[in-house]
Amino acid sequence: MSYGTVSIFSQVLAIAWVIFIIVAVFVHLAMAFGILRDGQKILAGGNSTKFVSPMSWSCAVLVTSVFGVLVYWFVHHSTLSEGTENVPTDRFDD
Repeated sequence: MSYGTVSIFSQVLAIAWVIFIIVAVFVHLAMAFGILRDGQKILAGGNSTKFVSPMSWSCAVLVTSVFGVLVYWFVHHSTLSEGTENVPTDRFDD
């Protein structure tokens, strides 16, 4: 059985695509799990997450990926977010 250059290239490309999809799924799951854990830490600290529950934020990150993580960070941990309950107070101490 003889394989041409195009056939070998298409097989390598297909394998690379499958590996990329598997890695992307793991990255999405890791980001969503991290957001869920962070949201649970916020709740355990006596504060509440903004807009929706930690599980909803986690599901949103599964769908939107890095954009969802950036929105979550901006809403909960950015110095521009309203309130200072989630901003560390010791970051400007000498």
